[in-house]
Amino acid sequence: MKLTIAGQDRAADLGPEIHAAANALVTAGTVSSRYAPTDSALVLGGARTEAEYLRELIRLVRLRSAISFAAPTPPHRNPLRRLAGALRAAVWNRLRYDHDHTVNQLNVQLKLLADTIEFQQQHFENILKSGPTNPVTDARTPPPGAST
Repeated sequence: MKLTIAGQDRAADLGPEIHAAANALVTAGTVSSRYAPTDSALVLGGARTEAEYLRELIRLVRLRSAISFAAPTPPHRNPLRRLAGALRAAVWNRLRYDHDHTVNQLNVQLKLLADTIEFQQQHFENILKSGPTNPVTDARTPPPGAST
């Protein structure tokens, strides 16, 4: 274990003290981790297929970035906030179709843009691999040293 404080290795003098304090907290039950032992990147090494690897990787990234699909608990509301919430819900229900349509159109445009950029990148890589072009005949010139 390395424990560096102000550029100096302090593992020898502080390490056992920190280890003892951490063990005391764990045995007292005051520390609980939100991560299970299976939430380690080491499980990625046990993946047998690419799909399994990607599934585990996505699960770990969601855990790491704290993305949760559980509904949050609503804050305490007074009657005025309830009225404002009902008004927001009514307006949102009215505008949901327009919002969904706009988001769908944007997603399609972004997907097409990403595909276009990827296609151009592959096209330029193919051009670079095949060698330089002759601007007069627009034919591929042979690479230097190649026999014609």
